[in-house]
Amino acid sequence: MGLVSELRRRNVLRMAVLYVVAAWLIMQVAEVLIALAKLPDWIGPTTLILLAVGFPIALIVSWFYELTPEGISLEKDVAAAESVTHVTGRRIDFLVISLLCAAVILFAYDKWWIGPPPEKSIAVLPFTNMSADPEQEYFSDGISEELLNVLAQIPELTVISRSSAFSFKGQDIAIPKVAEQLKVAHVVEGSVRKAGNRVRITVQLIDARTDVQLWAEVYDRDFSTASLFDIQADIARRVAGALRVRVSSVERGRISGRSTESRVAYDLYLRASQLRYGSVRSANTAAVELLKQALALDPGFAQARARLAHAYAMKALALGYPRREWADSGIALARRAIEDDPSLPMGHFALAVGHDTLGQLTDAVEGFKKVLELQPSNGDAIGWLSWIQNRRGRLDEAVDLVRRAYRIDPRALFLPFNMAEYETHLGNYRNAERWVRAAEARAPNYPYLSTHRVLILLAEGKTSEAVEEAERNLSEDPQDLVEALTMAAEALLRAGDFEQALQYLEEVYRSSPEGWDVVGRSRRTLHGWALLKLGDTERGLALLEEVVQEAHRLIDQGNEEPVLRRELAAVYAASGDRQRAYEWLEKAIDAGWRQERVYVSPLFESLRGEERFQQLMDRIDADLERMKARVEREGLAPPLPSEN
Repeated sequence: MGLVSELRRRNVLRMAVLYVVAAWLIMQVAEVLIALAKLPDWIGPTTLILLAVGFPIALIVSWFYELTPEGISLEKDVAAAESVTHVTGRRIDFLVISLLCAAVILFAYDKWWIGPPPEKSIAVLPFTNMSADPEQEYFSDGISEELLNVLAQIPELTVISRSSAFSFKGQDIAIPKVAEQLKVAHVVEGSVRKAGNRVRITVQLIDARTDVQLWAEVYDRDFSTASLFDIQADIARRVAGALRVRVSSVERGRISGRSTESRVAYDLYLRASQLRYGSVRSANTAAVELLKQALALDPGFAQARARLAHAYAMKALALGYPRREWADSGIALARRAIEDDPSLPMGHFALAVGHDTLGQLTDAVEGFKKVLELQPSNGDAIGWLSWIQNRRGRLDEAVDLVRRAYRIDPRALFLPFNMAEYETHLGNYRNAERWVRAAEARAPNYPYLSTHRVLILLAEGKTSEAVEEAERNLSEDPQDLVEALTMAAEALLRAGDFEQALQYLEEVYRSSPEGWDVVGRSRRTLHGWALLKLGDTERGLALLEEVVQEAHRLIDQGNEEPVLRRELAAVYAASGDRQRAYEWLEKAIDAGWRQERVYVSPLFESLRGEERFQQLMDRIDADLERMKARVEREGLAPPLPSEN
């Protein structure tokens, strides 16, 4: 009798399966009990070690012993005619099936069951400005945001981000309804009245499920930074106590910290923090000036320096200022702020944004992870980290991070768009469309709705429909004309209409001669290709050479973006340099380029029939399918938005 047959007869293989399934269930139950009973963290690893040690013991026992009607006997002492291993085997099969059913139910409950919100979850709504001067609203909003940031540093608390919590500002909605939309169990609300040298802050903590007040306090103090910081720290401690949240000594120190003694500097900081300096040039200019004034009054005000660093980085990233100059300035300021206060989340956030702006993805990832160590409920850091992992080709991680971000920032506008892109890369086109419709329902005038629709249609191979959508968007006076023209040109190039595409690209070039799109592709690449196809070889090659020079310069400066390497590969392919095209395409894939299903480059036309090119595309497809399977198997994606 062979070894495998003997293992089966003695039920050793069945015992192995039974043990693994039972061990997994034990670890799941242990994880829950450790969290609920607040047991020491070492219990989990110890349980795992004991289970691992027990595995070979269980197999040895199964080999040498047999369960008989008289009890447990050595296998060698049981006569063949009296052996009941087949009966024991069926019993083990029944146990395995039962445990597997329990495991499936537990997994489904954990990943998809929409139950009540976590007990230790909270939203800080914008405090009402009760001052006589309506211009003081920046102060009440700023105090609310600073309190939110303090609470977000407590690991056991799930704190809803500012963008979602403040989305209800000015709306007369009952607390339970707000909490239902934000999926939290508790809400903090209050009011602020500032008059002369006095400040009065009223705050209450509400159990949103019952609309019952759990705690309330009125703080009537002299208007000084010391009193404001003391109030914020006291509120945080009282909220944590009411919710029975553990706060370590290190966390208590952070909560009680005072960033400046200058009342005027802090007031300037609050004014700047409420401006949209990341998306509006005039607001950025105003915020920078306010923060510089604050630092002039208190050069040691690390919090103001960190926010100024963030404003500089956003100049480079989103507002069209010289990228290298402002990103470097932001990075230098952020490092100075971190030197002054290593526990400052905004310092690490600004540093990470600066690195991301320059394509220094490894440093950016480390920076955002540091932010989340210090401030676990920072939805912006989670969302930003997700987008970077997408660009690095780690779609499964990117999707999982969106799921985490939704828990913190359920009303964030960028998350549906991120999911639309990720689902498109993974080939889930129907899901991608649902995410775009969800984004449209929340922001019908958002300028990039059509961009996502065009990309989905192109990925599906519906080129004519993509052209129609792009042309429709152009006819409706789009907010971002350059983006709309670029997408229309891309769709037309795929359709083979080079002349119309060139007209659009010429207009883009006049508006943005050195422009790179939001994905990191140079618009000059498509422009040069269109010129080549229409016979203007000299100008076409000149534009493509500009792309080559710029891409090499950025890579030499430490830019890690996979798309830059893919752009080089595409340009070399269009120029007839097959060796360099393959060299850089392999470098792009090694760096994480996985977006070829969506951002298909027409410049690879000369390579598409070659076996080497197909092997590289197969490598991308295989990796995408692996990540897609993991997302589905482990339930990493957030719940799909409803069809309504």
